Parts: sequence; C-alpha cells; structure tokens
Amino acid sequence: MKWILIVASVLLVTGCGKDNGDVSTLEESVDNTGNVPLDSAVVDDSPEVIVDSTIHVAAGDDFSITVEANPTTGYQWKCDGIEQETTVVEQAGEPVYLQDENPEGMMGVGGTETWNFKAVFSGEAVIQLGYYPPGSENEGTPAQTKLYKIIVE
Repeated sequence: MKWILIVASVLLVTGCGKDNGDVSTLEESVDNTGNVPLDSAVVDDSPEVIVDSTIHVAAGDDFSITVEANPTTGYQWKCDGIEQETTVVEQAGEPVYLQDENPEGMMGVGGTETWNFKAVFSGEAVIQLGYYPPGSENEGTPAQTKLYKIIVE
C-alpha cells in the first residue's frame, strides 16, 4: 500500500506545471523584503516548485507577464518578490486587468492580468507571483504560485 502512495506522489509532482523544456526549480520561498542571492535559491534537483516559463530579454527593454485572473471571485495576484543578486529587473507600474468578452447572461467572467517589468542590467532573476484567496489579505500560502526565470542579456 505504501508503494502505491509513493508512485501516486511522484506522478502528481511530475504531472504538474507546464513542460516548457527548461525545468528549473526554486528551493526556498521568495522574500518580500528584498533581493536574495540566486545561488542560494535556484536549484536544478529539487522537485518542489517548477519555473513556469523562462523569459529572455535585452538589458533596457520592457517585458510583461500575463496570467489568467478573475477578480470577481475575490482572488488576487500579488508579486511575492523578485529574487536577484543585484537589480536585474524592476516592476514597472501596477498590473493591468483586461476582462474577457462577456457573453450575454454571463456574470463573473474572468480575464487576464498583465504585469509589466523593466530589464535593468544583465543577469538572472526569478519573479514569483502568488494567487491569493479572498480574505487572506495576501498573507499565508497562495492558492497558486507562478515562477518566471528572467535572463537579461
């Protein structure tokens, strides 16, 4: 019976997330208070959290991350932090929500939320977004976490 639980756990972990060909992982949580060294946070052999996407951008360029959102449910996206040794990327303004087309008779239609960033200097960073349930005041464990590895050249 124990081996069934182990196999089910492995399948659950390996079946989660996108297969984007670049599997990187994050060993520890992003600290809201500032930057943390990447070498202490990003590890390739820990199956805990998988980076959802890798973004390549040139220094000085702007880039954005778009996530599905539905504020009518009370859930909110929050930037839980940017891990970087020095200032590689900065958030540029507040996120922008765009509601999907609302079919007649439908209420509470979702949409997308776009977070804008500026690539400041060459290097690497990891951006962590958390999707928090209503009433959580953006504290505790998010219902969903998305990680984005940013490579600024």
